[in-house]
Amino acid sequence: MSSSSKKFYNFLIKLYPEDFQKQHGVELQQTFNNMVVDSGIIKTWFAILPDFIASAIKINLESLMRNSSLQFKLAIIGLVMLIPFGFFVALAIMGNLFHLTTNEIIGQNIAQNLILAKFLLIALPAAAFFMNLVPLASNTFEQKSMSHVLTPTFVRTNIPSLVVAAGGIGALVLLFGHDTVPCIVHGLMNQHFQNIIPLINVCKNA
Repeated sequence: MSSSSKKFYNFLIKLYPEDFQKQHGVELQQTFNNMVVDSGIIKTWFAILPDFIASAIKINLESLMRNSSLQFKLAIIGLVMLIPFGFFVALAIMGNLFHLTTNEIIGQNIAQNLILAKFLLIALPAAAFFMNLVPLASNTFEQKSMSHVLTPTFVRTNIPSLVVAAGGIGALVLLFGHDTVPCIVHGLMNQHFQNIIPLINVCKNA
């Protein structure tokens, strides 16, 4: 057996959580060695890699969720909730860049099913935002002063919630104001950040 293949497989095993490595590491190495002897190195890698990728992602996610705080779990769930919205945005961008008709077909099918559209594009981002806003607000109120809120430790602890909450509210802003928001930003820059209220009215009615 090639020593480089064995070393690489040992490296892949280290991508599993530490407790899983201790429990199954030797067994995985032995199974790999037996498969190489029986089927050869090429067939072994073709057989092992797809299963390894799927199982490594699954086991690491399970370990992460099991050992994480409730706040981090809410951030992960919120991130998953934002995936459909991100998918449709990416599809729309690709459609505009490469003149694809696929995004139009999918968009029309989603638009025709109003309940599904509201769920994917409004309800999920809103839920992701509020789910992560709650622990952020709770952690902020627990601090005795704002100086504690601005510490690196507080920010680092709350980064997942901050990112997902920002993503949720950003998705809603993009959905409802994708024409209005760029208009406001461009107008504020041209007017040196003056006349904000009239500018909002102009952009809303544009």
